[in-house]
Amino acid sequence: MTVRVARASNPQGHHGHFRTAGMVRERGRQRTDSTHVLAAVRDLTRLELVTEAMRAALEELARRAPHELVGLVTEDWGKRCGRSARLGKNPSKPKTRIKETGEDARLLLRYVHRYLPALRDGEQVQALRQIFVQNYFIDAQDRPKWREPEDAGWPPSAVAIVSPYDVSARYARRGETRWKGFLAHVTETCDPDTPSVITDVTTTKAPVHDTKALPGHPGQPR
Repeated sequence: MTVRVARASNPQGHHGHFRTAGMVRERGRQRTDSTHVLAAVRDLTRLELVTEAMRAALEELARRAPHELVGLVTEDWGKRCGRSARLGKNPSKPKTRIKETGEDARLLLRYVHRYLPALRDGEQVQALRQIFVQNYFIDAQDRPKWREPEDAGWPPSAVAIVSPYDVSARYARRGETRWKGFLAHVTETCDPDTPSVITDVTTTKAPVHDTKALPGHPGQPR
């Protein structure tokens, strides 16, 4: 992708030296290419994601206020959340697991909201809240229900969280390449009679298109 820009992306510092040397021109040409960057997270199914978020939130609460969990955490919670979630794509009794996990997560979130307000801002508690909302909705009978495309729908990949340990990572697909993580966008000059000079490097969430990462674009992350 090649575009014409009004001026070099940064008139200060090294860019000014490059312009003085004739390597970066006013109203020159630049192009932006990108490459995928993998997040340092495990690939999880949706059910594993909610289960792992529940486990991470419980561990965070246990570190911050262990006495507050006495009487709340049951033996069943220990069985479901006591170790890293590894259920696979075809877990046994999936409907039961989905129902129990949704009820567990909602109960914990409501308990923290009502009785532990000082702990609501915990990183893992907040991750669980967002992941719960993205994967469950509350039905007319006030019960958590699993989101499906034909009813409450799934969140788009631009906002869907893929790991409770890195809530900024996203799923993306380009051609045959699928990954969970980010995109690194590199902008360089491309005038035919001057050396190529990298003028901008930006890391964005994986679904962000190159055009929105161009220097000076209103959608460019800061």
